[in-house]
Amino acid sequence: HCTGCGLCAVKCPKHCIQMQPDHEGFMRPAANGEGCLNCGICRTVCPANHRPDAVPLQKACAAYSVDEQIRQNSSSGGIFSELAASVLAAGGAVAGAAMQPDGVVRHILAETTEQLALLRGSKYVQSEAWHVFAPIQTMLDAGRTVLFAGTPCQTAALSACLSKPAERLILIDLICHGAPSPAVWKRYVDFRSKQADSKCTDVTFRDKEEGWQHYRLKMQFANGTSYAAPAASDPYLRAFLKNASLRPSCSDCAYKGDHRVSDLTLADYWGVDRLHPMQNTKQGVSLVLVHSEKGRQLLDQCADRLVLEET
Repeated sequence: HCTGCGLCAVKCPKHCIQMQPDHEGFMRPAANGEGCLNCGICRTVCPANHRPDAVPLQKACAAYSVDEQIRQNSSSGGIFSELAASVLAAGGAVAGAAMQPDGVVRHILAETTEQLALLRGSKYVQSEAWHVFAPIQTMLDAGRTVLFAGTPCQTAALSACLSKPAERLILIDLICHGAPSPAVWKRYVDFRSKQADSKCTDVTFRDKEEGWQHYRLKMQFANGTSYAAPAASDPYLRAFLKNASLRPSCSDCAYKGDHRVSDLTLADYWGVDRLHPMQNTKQGVSLVLVHSEKGRQLLDQCADRLVLEET
C-alpha cells in the first residue's frame, strides 16, 4: 500500500528512515533500526493507514486559458498555470513537480514566473514530493499562501504532514492514471540518448504540435536532434497507459473518485466535444472539480483570464 510519499521519513524524530528505490525503482522507506525509538510516529502519520472520506463535489467546470501561449505549453487547458500565477501575484509560493537536470522528477517551490514554467505540463514519472513538505510548513507558519499541486496521494501526505490545518494552503490534485517507475523512465532516457548519441536536454510528455487529442512524447538532445512519437506508438507511453509500469499501490488507490483531501481537482476534459460542446477545443480543455470554498475563491480570482463554463 506504500505510495512513496516520504512522510514517514520526514516525520521520524531520529531520522532513521531514508527513501530508497526498490527492485522496480519505486521509492520506499528503508529504516535504520539502530536509532529507532519504536515511537510509532511513522505508522501514525502514514496516509495509507488513514484513507480519506468521500467529499462532496461543489461544481464542475470546463475551462481553458485565454492566453494561447500558456495553453499551448500546457498539457490541457492551462488552468494550473493561471491558478499558480494568481497565487504568485499575491506574494505566495507554488509547489509542483519539475524535471531536474539529472532526469529525476522532484517537487520544488516556485516564487517567480520563470520558476513556474518548470512546473507546467504533466510529468509521467513519480515525483519525489517530500522535499518540499518542511519548507511549506515554514512558509505557512510565516503567514504566506502556498499552492501545492500533486497526485492525490501526495496531497494527502502533505495534509497529514502539517501540525494543524492551514487556511493559507491550497491543495490541487489531478485525476491520476497512476505513478510510473522512475527507474523505467531513466532506462528509457538512456536508451533514447544512446540512439541519438547525445544527452537528452528537454522532455515534453504531452507535446501538442498535432493537437491536444493527438499528443506525443517529445525529447530534444544536446546535438540538436529530437525524437517524437504519439502515445499509441511510443514504448514508454504505451507501458504507462497499459498500466505495465505503475506502482503497485496504484492498483488499490485510496484517493480515486471522490475520496480526496484537495480543494481543486484538475484533469483533461476528454470527451468535451460530445459531453459539453464549446468553441476552440483543439489545443486542450481542462476539467476543474471544485471541492471547497478555498478552491472556488481561487478559481473565481482567475475567471477573467479563463473561458470557464459549468458542466
